[in-house]
Amino acid sequence: MDQAGLEYRLTEILARVVSEGGKAARSASEFAPTEEFAALGVNSVDLMEFILRVEQELNVDLLGTMLPNELPSTLRGWSQFVYPRLQRPTQP
Repeated sequence: MDQAGLEYRLTEILARVVSEGGKAARSASEFAPTEEFAALGVNSVDLMEFILRVEQELNVDLLGTMLPNELPSTLRGWSQFVYPRLQRPTQP
């Protein structure tokens, strides 16, 4: 998966999380990759669910290696954060 594909996949995951969080259903096309999560209506619960889903669906460890000040606030930022971690070989 290239970085553009990853950004779209993250957008789909976020759209599902926000829609399942009791808010009106939204499609991935409604989320601009450079818009701040706060402006998109993403709260801290949505963000945590987003991170957990990304870890599960992409089989990548984020929380174990992430520092609080590293939390990206846009989908593009998340794509840039996650992409290098997907390129690392998995540990046996």
